[in-house]
Amino acid sequence: MKNNNRYPHGWLLIILMVLFLLHSCVTTPTSNRSRFDIVPLKNSHKVELEAYDVISVMKRANFTDEQIIAHGRDLRNCLAINGAANVKVGEFTEMICAVQYPHLMVSTRLHGSFVYHIEANEYR
Repeated sequence: MKNNNRYPHGWLLIILMVLFLLHSCVTTPTSNRSRFDIVPLKNSHKVELEAYDVISVMKRANFTDEQIIAHGRDLRNCLAINGAANVKVGEFTEMICAVQYPHLMVSTRLHGSFVYHIEANEYR
């Protein structure tokens, strides 16, 4: 008797495709919350902040100690080179800051806006 099946290994192919799809669903990250990006923005004023200034501003914007340690230098460098930065965590913009010397203007998603006086090391 002749086998009329055009694809003798069709079931094997379907099983492999299902396994591949299940594997890709398991290994695909379900959340992008851990992604941290500092996007440079153009600004005519630039400033090289001290470590204390960066820590103080990021603390006030409610970033964790781990985030400050991991990304504080990048924020400082971005403000020194570009003068403004958009800080994104996951898909949300958590903070936008721009230098208007001697002030650093900061706006956060959840904790309002504030002005940091760079020379006096205080908030206004």
